[in-house]
Amino acid sequence: MKFKNLIIRLFFFGFLGCSSTSQNLSDNSLSDIATHYDLTYALTKEQPNQTAPFLIEILQKFSTPAGSPKALDIGSGMGRNALFAARKGYQVTAVDIARIGLNQIQNSAAANHLSITTVLQDINHFNFGKQRWDLIMLIDFPFPYQTLLPKIIEGLKPHGIIVLEEVSNKEPVRRSEPLNFTRMDITDISKNFRGFSVIHESENLYPTPWGQQAIMIRYAAMKP
Repeated sequence: MKFKNLIIRLFFFGFLGCSSTSQNLSDNSLSDIATHYDLTYALTKEQPNQTAPFLIEILQKFSTPAGSPKALDIGSGMGRNALFAARKGYQVTAVDIARIGLNQIQNSAAANHLSITTVLQDINHFNFGKQRWDLIMLIDFPFPYQTLLPKIIEGLKPHGIIVLEEVSNKEPVRRSEPLNFTRMDITDISKNFRGFSVIHESENLYPTPWGQQAIMIRYAAMKP
């Protein structure tokens, strides 16, 4: 059991350490990363992390929109946040490059009678659409993010909410990290979401899903 947990942690830290110098991952690197994630999820029988506390905090502030509200979860993994949003009444689309993680989401959704659509795709090629989403979640996505921000803005409906949490570029790079992962600059967020009604904005030391503390950006805002 300890050996399996060690393997999972090594893979997990490795994936969080992956990044690309370009805004779009190459086909080869994308395939490698997907394979690594699939191995991790295959070794993990149970949900590895609870729903992001920040997401819970934000969604508890608002009533779920009437009708059939739609939510997009970017880099869903095994679905810890997608499943929570679905329980709140959203029709969730979960996008990821790891097939095994998406299969686990489908199994969990079916077992709990939840509405989740899974999409096996590089998010850089995903069609966000225009005014399509009531909620977009960008949580613990350790890859280049800048080109996604305009797509998020265009894809959100009026009064739609963005919930974002990521490691800040103020967090030092540790020598133990296998690779440097993409850290987020809070000025990118302030610049791109100018005109949104800010619900929460902070850059502090928070616990992370991988068992450490790090300087994290937490941001939530509503589109006008």
